Amino acid sequence: MNVAAIAVVVALAAPATAHTVSGPRPTNYRTTLQSVAPRVSGVHVRIVDLGNKLEVTNRSPKDLFVLGYDGEPYLRIGPRGVYENLRSPATYLNRTRAGTTPVPDVARHTRASTAPRWHRVSSGTTVTWHDHRIHWMGTSPPAVVQREPGAFHRLKARWTVPLRYEGRPMLISGRLDWVPGPSGRPWLPVITGLGAVGFAAAYRKRTGLAIAVVVAMVGIDLAHTITAEAMRSGTELGKTVQFFGDNFVSVVVWVAAGLTIRGLRRGAVVARYGLVLVGGMVALVTGLSDLSTLWKSQLATAGPFPLARAEVAAGLGLGLGVATGALAALRTSASARRTRDTRDPRWVERLVADLDDEAVSVVCSRMSAEEVIPIALAGLASRAVAVQAELGSGALVFVVLAEDQIGAHIWSLTAEPRGLRVRRGTPAPIRAELRTTFPSFMQLLGGTRTLSVLAAAGRVEVTGDAALVDAVEPYFPADAAGARPVATV
Repeated sequence: MNVAAIAVVVALAAPATAHTVSGPRPTNYRTTLQSVAPRVSGVHVRIVDLGNKLEVTNRSPKDLFVLGYDGEPYLRIGPRGVYENLRSPATYLNRTRAGTTPVPDVARHTRASTAPRWHRVSSGTTVTWHDHRIHWMGTSPPAVVQREPGAFHRLKARWTVPLRYEGRPMLISGRLDWVPGPSGRPWLPVITGLGAVGFAAAYRKRTGLAIAVVVAMVGIDLAHTITAEAMRSGTELGKTVQFFGDNFVSVVVWVAAGLTIRGLRRGAVVARYGLVLVGGMVALVTGLSDLSTLWKSQLATAGPFPLARAEVAAGLGLGLGVATGALAALRTSASARRTRDTRDPRWVERLVADLDDEAVSVVCSRMSAEEVIPIALAGLASRAVAVQAELGSGALVFVVLAEDQIGAHIWSLTAEPRGLRVRRGTPAPIRAELRTTFPSFMQLLGGTRTLSVLAAAGRVEVTGDAALVDAVEPYFPADAAGARPVATV
C-alpha cells in the first residue's frame, strides 16, 4: 500500500511541479512576494516551500510565458496545459534547489531568440518550480550574515522574474531578507520535563498514564504533520495523496501506536516494545528531524510558529522519555525474570518472606502479574506431578485478581503425557477453581500463608472438586512437603 501511494505521488506531483518532491526545512531566509505587474485576470503567483519555489497559475484564455535566466522562453502555462522548453537552460537548472543538474548540449547555447522546443509536462494550469532568482544560492550564509548572524539583513532589496503575456512584458518582484530566529534554550526545560513524564509513564506498571501519553504523542505528531503538509504546493487532491506518500513512516507509527494501546489495555508485556518503537519514532520524526524549528524564524507550518515549536519540543521530550522508560522497564523485567528463574525453586518464598500483608501488596504492585503468575505456576506444576493422574482430563483453574488493566488473570494446570502444563484461560473442563488476589497468590505459592488460613480469612475462594485441591495443597510451598512452619493471618 505504501509503495502504491508513493507511486501515485510521483505520477501526480512530479509532472505538475517539474522538479523533485522534497519538504522545506526551517530557515532564517525570508522570501517575500511584493508585486505582479501588470495585473492579469486569472493569473495568480505564490511563494511556496519557504521561498524555495514559485507557483504560478494561469486560468486566463491566453498563454503565459515565464522567461529563463537569459531571457529565453522557459515555461508556457495556458488552457492547453503546462509546457517546458527543452532548449532553455532553466528547464534543467531548476530541477533542484542547488541548480546542479547538467545542462545538455541542446540547451547550453540557447539565446532569447532561439526557437523553443516545447514539451508538455502537465494538463493543468499551475506550475511550481525552483527559481534561483528568489532565494539565496550559496552553501553558506553571505558575509554580512556571518559577521552579524543575530541581526536582520536585507540581502536583496528587489529580485525579479520576467513573464510575457500576449506579447507584453510582466514582472514578478519581491525581496529576500535574513531574519534571525529565537533562542532554542527556553525549550530545554520543557523537553526535560516532558521526558521525565514520558519515562514515568512507560516505566510504571499501571498503564493508564502510558496510554494517555501515547495518545498525546500521536496527536502531536498528527497535528505537526498536517500543518506542515498544508503549506506544500499543489492541488488539494495532490497534497492529500502526497501526504500519505511522504509520511508513510508516520502512518506506520500511528498504526503501531494503536496496537500498542491495545496491548497496554490488556497488560501484554509486548506492549513495552511498542512503546519503544512509537516513542523512538516520534522523537526522531517530529523531534530530531525538525529540531531547528526551535531556533529558526521561517517555518513550514499553517499554524502559529510557537505552536509548531511546542509540538517539536513535546514530540522530542515525550518520545525520548517513553522510549527510554520502556527500555528500562524491559530491562528491569528481564532482571526480575532471571531472579525468578525456576532453577531457584524458592524464588517466590524469597520474594515475600518476612513481609506482612501490606508489604506484600506493595511488592506485588511493582510487579507484572501477567509475567509472574505463569512462572510461579510453572514451579507448582514441576512439584505437583504426582497429582497428574488425579487431575485427569480436567483443569485446576487459578483466577488471580490484580490491580492492572487485565484485572482477572486466568491460568490453568492441565495434565499431559509429559506432566502438568500451565496454560492461559480454561482449555479443559474445570475440575476445581481457586479465586484469590495477586498478593494472596504470592503468599500461597511462597508458603508464607496456607490455603486453609487464606480461605478462612476470605482471601481465597475454592470451588469444585475439594479432593483435588487437597491433593495439590501440599505442593504450594517450595519445599513440596508442607512441613515447614508457615505464618498465619
